[in-house]
Amino acid sequence: MKVLVTGGCGFIGTNVVLRLLEEDSIESILVVDKMTYASNDTVKKLIYSNEVYYRCYCSKLFFKEDDILNISSYNTDFDVCIHLAAESHVDKSLHELDNFLNTNVKGTYEVAKWCFKNNIKLLHFSTDEVYGHLEFEDENRFEEDDMPAPRNPYAVSKLFAEQMIDLANIQYNGKGCYTILRPSNNFGEYQDKTKFIPVILNSIKNKKGIPVYGKGENQREWLYVGATANIVCKLVTEECETKDIINLGSGVDLSNVKLIEHICEIIGTEPNEHINFVEDPRGNMHDLKYAVDNHGLECIVGEEYLNDLKLNFKLHLKETIEWFQKNQ
Repeated sequence: MKVLVTGGCGFIGTNVVLRLLEEDSIESILVVDKMTYASNDTVKKLIYSNEVYYRCYCSKLFFKEDDILNISSYNTDFDVCIHLAAESHVDKSLHELDNFLNTNVKGTYEVAKWCFKNNIKLLHFSTDEVYGHLEFEDENRFEEDDMPAPRNPYAVSKLFAEQMIDLANIQYNGKGCYTILRPSNNFGEYQDKTKFIPVILNSIKNKKGIPVYGKGENQREWLYVGATANIVCKLVTEECETKDIINLGSGVDLSNVKLIEHICEIIGTEPNEHINFVEDPRGNMHDLKYAVDNHGLECIVGEEYLNDLKLNFKLHLKETIEWFQKNQ
């Protein structure tokens, strides 16, 4: 099986590529990445690595530094395209909308057209933010057929991206084979320093206040990136009956302050010594709470896997902290 991964040098992309390399059924992986501020060079280094553990991977891993808007010129000898290339920082979307429209909307349209024209399966990463938000007291969880209601420019661009896939499918007479993934907040190794958990860890390390928007009450659902990579690997290498859209969640719902408390407990420091409440730059566009229903995902990975994922949250958080302490 031959796989193309767009955005494969980003946070989730790096973890997905490393996981796919372990699969014997994967014949080759081409990583395409524009190498922006959110990219890292882990995948590129693997290609030239002299370490014995990685030598067996080098022959099937390839890299191309490019913009996905140019994908129509690529050769078409692929079975699957995992589309991760995206602008994903909500705060940046408030001031750099053109970048989000070019990459997330136009880029996804070009990727989808290329896939559907050439009978390549498309696995597209969207976000749970397309649903909008829940009130704090709301016990419901977003289901895949709920009406989207995005509330910030990033989320809007990701919903437009999904619609570009639908448009490309219409253009190619409905022959497109695709699955859209809507993951909750991922955390883990290789995450960009501008994201919340790396900001927390760097702030504690450098004895600076952790900037917490508002009162820190906003809630997110936290999913370990290793689990995301495993799910993607399963979807790529196995015959899975899936919906067109699949939520990826963990059931671990935490306020920003509670997440900081968990991290401080693992490190052995007092959260009140580090938290610095600041004015929220997103204002009314800062979503209160995300939580997704996982029944669709359960049909793919099983109830036991999801239960273990929730139970092992603190273990995965500890592993993440240890990785950042060692590598930064």
